[in-house]
Amino acid sequence: MYYSTVDISAPKKDILTPEEVAQYLRKSLSWVYKNWRILGGRKLRGSLFFPKKEELYEFLFYKREGMEVRI
Repeated sequence: MYYSTVDISAPKKDILTPEEVAQYLRKSLSWVYKNWRILGGRKLRGSLFFPKKEELYEFLFYKREGMEVRI
C-alpha cells in the first residue's frame, strides 16, 4: 500500500478557512457560514474549507446560465 507524506509546515495557499474568506470578502464570519455553499465551500470531517482566492473570485463573479451571484 502506498502512503504519501504531507508536509504540514508548508504554507497552505490552495485552501482558505472561513475566517480568511470573511476577511477577504469583508463580511462577517456568520455570513460566510450561512452562505458557504454559494461560495463553493466544502466540508471535510466537520471542518469547512474554501478554494483559493483566485478561484473564489472567479466562482463568485463568473456568470453561469444567466445567474450571477452578488455579495
